[in-house]
Amino acid sequence: MNKSVLDKLSKFEKNVELAEVKVDLALVDDIQKSLSSLSAELANTKKIALDTENTSKDIVAADQQIQKIASDMGKRINTLWTSGDKQSEKSKKLSNTAFALQKKAEAAADALGVDAMAIKGYKDLMNLVDDLEGWAEQIKVNQNKVNFPEWIKF
Repeated sequence: MNKSVLDKLSKFEKNVELAEVKVDLALVDDIQKSLSSLSAELANTKKIALDTENTSKDIVAADQQIQKIASDMGKRINTLWTSGDKQSEKSKKLSNTAFALQKKAEAAADALGVDAMAIKGYKDLMNLVDDLEGWAEQIKVNQNKVNFPEWIKF
């Protein structure tokens, strides 16, 4: 073989090796840049994933609290409305009994020619009947003015 061919071959081989080293160095730089970008994205992605998980847990917990409040509120309303209806009926019966007594007292006072207000307890009876009717009516007013949200469970 000729020395010039060997020289050419050795030059060719060195060029190839140098090119490979250049490619390898460029590839290492690209990998390092990619690692840096990926690390930053991993940190951001992980933070968002954890925040999303925590928010999801918070939503579930809040929903459970809302469901409990809705259930408790429904029970409370049922109890109060039932109790209010019963009390209004009881008040109405007592008022009717008191009105009948009031009429008897007025008739007796008229027969005796005196003012019914002179009868002991008559004025107090009238005042209590008025108060009782007023509060019984207030129960109904309060019950009727409520617009129940859909989330309340009866």
